Amino acid sequence: MKPLTPAERATFAALIEALMPPLTEEETEALADPAWPAARRIALAESAARPASIDAVERCLGRVLPEERLELRIALAALDTSLGAAALCGLPLKPFSKRTLAERDAALRGMASSALGVRRKAFHALKRLCLRCAADGADAPIKRASGWRPPPPSLFGPPPPPTASVDLPEVDPTKGRWDVVVVGSGCGGGVVAETLCDAGLRVLVLEKAAPLPSQECDGDEGKGFDRLYERCGLVATADGSLGVLAADAVGGGSAINWACSLRTPRKVLDEWRRDHGLAWCAEGGAMDAALDWAEAKLEVLRGDAVTHNFANAALLEGAKATGLGARVAPQAFRRTDETAWYASRSAGTTRSRRSPRRGRRVDHPKRRRSDF
Repeated sequence: MKPLTPAERATFAALIEALMPPLTEEETEALADPAWPAARRIALAESAARPASIDAVERCLGRVLPEERLELRIALAALDTSLGAAALCGLPLKPFSKRTLAERDAALRGMASSALGVRRKAFHALKRLCLRCAADGADAPIKRASGWRPPPPSLFGPPPPPTASVDLPEVDPTKGRWDVVVVGSGCGGGVVAETLCDAGLRVLVLEKAAPLPSQECDGDEGKGFDRLYERCGLVATADGSLGVLAADAVGGGSAINWACSLRTPRKVLDEWRRDHGLAWCAEGGAMDAALDWAEAKLEVLRGDAVTHNFANAALLEGAKATGLGARVAPQAFRRTDETAWYASRSAGTTRSRRSPRRGRRVDHPKRRRSDF
């Protein structure tokens, strides 16, 4: 990908600052707890538009689809000119990066609520990319202001034993004979592959994503989005209004969504039974039995037994403070110390027993008949 020009970097910096503006001294005093350390209070007044954020933007642009990258760069080019900024933002003639913070805020609000779909789509695309990159790196102001702490070294060392990580042999799919070829190693493909292996069939699983060795996992969110999510986590609906966090990893969705364990709602199962004739969705039927089996196998926890990470603990605290209702979702995770704050795909698949399919694959006799 062609590197960002100085003008494009300046426009992205102006966008990030407008979307995540630094607080004024009065706002900081009103928000900050007197018990907070000085460094945390100072971070509230810092700009999120750092060189590291712009570098992350450039890195993410290299991962999106060519047509998406072209649209974003066209929007950037427009914002950098007086006429283009007026057309896209609907405000008086002046390049976006030359506007005051208040003017940029008003311009973005206008794009978000515009009657023109092209303006709204541009807003959502730029906002998603900028906010994704504003918190990149351990020194991001938003992290320091929130009290975030980097993962303790003990979480990722020493290296896990071989039976706890994915052991993927080199396989030439054009050689050998296979009874079944399964495309995709996610929640569907993985279960199908295991079931067929248990039946004694020779199975080939095709997965487009490259494996992520456990030794390369360090708990950094930016690296996680880069290496485990489709297009760095920037997939969205056609109009750009809704983000879609899709996996780009060995294990598919189970690599990024393995902890939160939600059963199919009873009203949905009843609808499937009633409208589609799926008798096995009846209460107490085969579907309930399958869900019970999965919860037992994953050792799903509920309520007070769940240890919350930093983000979820903050959400619960905020909900309690504002009087909003909040319920704890069932989770297939057992860490009870501070390392639960940094739970991620790396912790789930390399150090715990939450991925029995992949963990058993190394020493299960029948797993020798299944290859990636």
